[in-house]
Amino acid sequence: MRLLAMRRGAHNRPRCVFDGPTDHLTHSWPARAPLAVQDRGLHLLLRLSRGRLAEHDLPEPEDRVAAHPTVSDDLLSRSGHGEVTVKPMPSRIDATQVAFNGGSMEGIDTIICCARNDIVFPFLADEVIDVRRGQPGRLWSP
Repeated sequence: MRLLAMRRGAHNRPRCVFDGPTDHLTHSWPARAPLAVQDRGLHLLLRLSRGRLAEHDLPEPEDRVAAHPTVSDDLLSRSGHGEVTVKPMPSRIDATQVAFNGGSMEGIDTIICCARNDIVFPFLADEVIDVRRGQPGRLWSP
């Protein structure tokens, strides 16, 4: 089983829409509309094409559709088929178990960190990992 720990909900955009990559929409006529109109149009497009994120066991985002999206064609399908289970952020890690916010625990063997901003590990002791200048130390070695 694969677990995806999420700090908060994020909008999920497909890689392609209307037979082309979604980044081509930034040069289309709707991209020249006011941001509120763009946001509402994108929200409607995503709702029609994929439904509500809660229907895929993903937390609903609180921010605008255009803010910090996740771009993936696979996440909704894999979550819907039970191949990925979404969990809240980890609160504690020991040798064999991860405790998540909300009280659940899971045994896992690999952690992959994907963060776009400050990298912090509040659930690990400082001697386990040394984060300097926003970059982690050596997290893995062959």
